[in-house]
Amino acid sequence: MPTEERFIKFTLNEAIEALRVISKRGNFSLPASSAKSAVETASQDGELAVELTFNGSNEVIVIPNAVVAAALISFCGRFNIPIPKQANKCLGVMGQSMMLRINSVGTNTSKTKTPSNKLTKKKCGKNTLDEEKNDETDAEEFLL
Repeated sequence: MPTEERFIKFTLNEAIEALRVISKRGNFSLPASSAKSAVETASQDGELAVELTFNGSNEVIVIPNAVVAAALISFCGRFNIPIPKQANKCLGVMGQSMMLRINSVGTNTSKTKTPSNKLTKKKCGKNTLDEEKNDETDAEEFLL
């Protein structure tokens, strides 16, 4: 089964911009100053979270990873960066940047099985069945 794994890297400023948009709807607020650092930590209930510190403020803001990931996914939507809905997503924090890891496994969309002696080929948007060709000349004709 084919798999896809992508990494989308965000600067700390981009992550803060994405969080500011979400914070207007969420249960947290961010200081107006620029971010100084971000560190991944475990929150009091054991979930992973991001601890943000800001310039000119001694206050530390702790935001769950799921909220940060949602903000970054929303940020991607604003810039037409496609994110598969069914993919597994996780967040990594590295110094002055954050990385969104997207991992998806392909699925077989075919509901019916094609007999092994038949080949399915696509012509003008329609699936057609052709008998399998074993002769050397017929194979060349099929490829042309």
